[in-house]
Amino acid sequence: MTQIELTKDNTYHGNLILVTPDYPLMKFPCMEDMQPAIKEQPEIQMNEQAANLLQLILAKIHCKNEIVAVSGFRTQEEQEKIWNDTLELKAVLISQKNMWQRPDIASIRQDLP
Repeated sequence: MTQIELTKDNTYHGNLILVTPDYPLMKFPCMEDMQPAIKEQPEIQMNEQAANLLQLILAKIHCKNEIVAVSGFRTQEEQEKIWNDTLELKAVLISQKNMWQRPDIASIRQDLP
């Protein structure tokens, strides 16, 4: 196995980049550099090199028509919407769970134990 060492200089290189408040995206990807992840799904866009490699892999394993892309490149706004929607859903689910765990409101019919 080959071992590589990553330094801080490597932080913003490559196709898979960790983006956090501590490590913001330094250069926004250019939409002209995007292409369909899978040719039959032109709405799912990704980096040209990554898309080419994905298509080669799918062809090599003879799964081109058996695998679908569900997500690709997202703008900051799209990612924030997904995050906010997830937070809202989580809050609703927690609220529902807590409601059913409270004995004083666990029964809709108050005459039931």
